[in-house]
Amino acid sequence: MAKIDLKNATIKIWDGTLGTLLTDCTAALSDITWTAVSKHMGSRLISIEFDATGADESLAIAVTGTAIVVTLETISSVVQTTAADLVAAIALNAAAAALVTGVEEGVGSGILETKAAANLSQGNSISITIGEGTLSYSEKTPREFVKDRGNLDTVRNADQEPMDVSFDFIWDFITAESGGTATVEEALRREGEAAAWVTSATDTCQPYSVGLEIINAPSCSSVNDEYTMFEEFYQENLDHDAKEGTVACSGRCNKTAASHYRVA
Repeated sequence: MAKIDLKNATIKIWDGTLGTLLTDCTAALSDITWTAVSKHMGSRLISIEFDATGADESLAIAVTGTAIVVTLETISSVVQTTAADLVAAIALNAAAAALVTGVEEGVGSGILETKAAANLSQGNSISITIGEGTLSYSEKTPREFVKDRGNLDTVRNADQEPMDVSFDFIWDFITAESGGTATVEEALRREGEAAAWVTSATDTCQPYSVGLEIINAPSCSSVNDEYTMFEEFYQENLDHDAKEGTVACSGRCNKTAASHYRVA
């Protein structure tokens, strides 16, 4: 197994702002605003594409991972699908409806047109400069071993345990200048230039959390990028080393495991 060179990988912190995408078509009342269903997965991994591939096609929706490909209905090569038709069809497709919801412009009577694949927006995010440090995490699967008169017998799943995550980052500044990009610590604490960030937790009454991700983009162009997501990360410790100019951050996720996605 090849090592991940974190100097070439990208590590990000993102908040829970739901990503959106506007598919704007030429006809009146044909625009659709798409919104991510979940704060998780990283909204920008979700893509939507409109195709019209044949002379006579029925409306069809295909979902591969986080990519939604819509085949528009055509009769004699003329597109028939309206914005309202597609919004309703997406809502009835379990795989697509798990990713996005759509709101059509007005009554949605406008005819759609082909659209190249486009990704939803991410919301607020910043990149982390790791330097010579690393990012590590520990996934736990607790088991309960039950004995029968002193002998090993039944094995059961024990209570779930949160995933531990730790990473080091370069200590440039603790706070950002007014109007500048939020620093790592501001993003982790929702302070300063990150004061308007939204928690990544589904339950907004819980303490503030963020999402973390590693984007491993191999130099070999034939290999798809891999995204490793750490959802609902709660920072618990920030250990500063002023001489080395580094900060060691550790905390836990309200998840038992990281999520992995391969994207072309």
